[in-house]
Amino acid sequence: MRALFEKTKQVFGRLDLLFNNAGIFPERDGSPVDTDEEVWDLVMAVNLKGTWLCCKAVVPYMKERKKGKII
Repeated sequence: MRALFEKTKQVFGRLDLLFNNAGIFPERDGSPVDTDEEVWDLVMAVNLKGTWLCCKAVVPYMKERKKGKII
């Protein structure tokens, strides 16, 4: 993520916005009761950890500018 945001800053000169839009739920029958723990861990990794990692990587750039939005 850091490399992505560093390249973005190099190309565009700044980072104004982070739009965190990732979410998965690989369902078989749609029931959380029947979801395997391995599948649940993948869902958490993408939906929560991925969002957190993006925020963690972009916030320093926004703090540097004293400006930015995270959606």
